[in-house]
Amino acid sequence: MPFNNQDYITGLKLVDPKIIAAIYQNFLPKIERLVIKYGGTTNDAEDIFQEVLIDIVRRNSAEKIETSFSAYLIRACKNQWFKKLRKKTEFLLTLNESQEHEMEENVEEILEQTELRALIKEKMSLLSIQCQVILKLSAMDGVTFTEIAHLLDIKSDNTARQRAFLCRNQLRKLLLEDPRFKDYLDY
Repeated sequence: MPFNNQDYITGLKLVDPKIIAAIYQNFLPKIERLVIKYGGTTNDAEDIFQEVLIDIVRRNSAEKIETSFSAYLIRACKNQWFKKLRKKTEFLLTLNESQEHEMEENVEEILEQTELRALIKEKMSLLSIQCQVILKLSAMDGVTFTEIAHLLDIKSDNTARQRAFLCRNQLRKLLLEDPRFKDYLDY
């Protein structure tokens, strides 16, 4: 069943798994092509896509969408990607020779961190959409459990905190069951 703009907006606001799955299915491939076109990766695209969706829900900006949902989402993702590119460019321009040398020494560590993040992301995708959203929101600076409860229509901040705890435990269990994760336990 195809969804219209209002379905997407309402579904995001209510964190409806069917609508969110449809948003991912219908729009993520477009965002991946866009980000790859401008020098990014599939992982970059997924990150940008999720950041924008969380931002739409967090700021209640879904109700203020005056164009088509598709056009709004693509524009927001494109703006977010360009913002990220500008930050990367500014960072690279400020590096001096000693910082470059230091970065070369840490390449292996950076690769390991990237692999660990990819593993965590893989295991996160096995969790329910609500768990994914709760964990990502609770990891953001400045987002309180009261705000999470309000955004996700959870009855109290204590319930949101308990759900975050349960979701973290589910993620921890999935990670500990994966033999690749055991390599990172020394860190």
